[in-house]
Amino acid sequence: MKPRLAILFLALTALFTLPVLAQDSSGGLATISYNGITFSYDPALGAVLPRTYEAVPAAADQMMDTYWPAHTSFIFIPAHEGETLSSPDFYPQLTIYKTDDISNYNDDFYTYQLQTLSGLLEGGGAGDFSDYETVPSDDRNVTLPHLPAIPAGQVLRAQAEYLPMTDGNGIRYLTAYAFDVSPVTDDQIIYTYQGATHLFSGNGTSYYVALTYPVTTGVLPGEIPSDFDYNAFSDNYYDEMNATIQTINSADPNTFSPSIAALDALVQSIQFEG
Repeated sequence: MKPRLAILFLALTALFTLPVLAQDSSGGLATISYNGITFSYDPALGAVLPRTYEAVPAAADQMMDTYWPAHTSFIFIPAHEGETLSSPDFYPQLTIYKTDDISNYNDDFYTYQLQTLSGLLEGGGAGDFSDYETVPSDDRNVTLPHLPAIPAGQVLRAQAEYLPMTDGNGIRYLTAYAFDVSPVTDDQIIYTYQGATHLFSGNGTSYYVALTYPVTTGVLPGEIPSDFDYNAFSDNYYDEMNATIQTINSADPNTFSPSIAALDALVQSIQFEG
């Protein structure tokens, strides 16, 4: 069992054996406060399990999802059908890091994510993401920042927008990760928000905010047919992937499950003490 999966199993057990901390609902929304972090969300997203993680030192001989800086996570359970439980890398979660903890962690991957996000936000949320919402045929490394770490390749980005939050700004987009050259099915699509508070102002503690939540678009196939021609797909990989991105971008995000609006609202409700 992977270390993170073991942690998740213990967390799931704790959810049903420990009292819920500072969690209530009003106006149809649930609100949770933990470790100086408060947010509201649609209860349909699942029960929330908050946990605090100490830093795990980076190790060159381990997968990147087995070590991390100190952070607080809010895991949503249950919230997605399928094999999500056996893959904690994709499990719905809101993860909060102090940016100082990322900087002081001194790991190339985490440093790169923070620096990339900073560069995108430095202009105050100007511009669009058309250059990112494509799969270039020249094998350029076109990716958007994403934490927590997922040990696979980011194969697409769609529905990308700047989305401000309290005391900060960030990028919301849909993505998918894969280990090989294959069509993207609907169970691979992930909503993610990558943002930061007080990143440039120096007023108060700066936090890196990462929400990762699987969504169903309804516009992509649910599975790959048994007679699928992988050779033909591979020969036209770039065209096929860009067509997939166009399909997602053309769809109504409010018809997704859960809706993009519900996840955006969660992000914009986040408040930090101090």
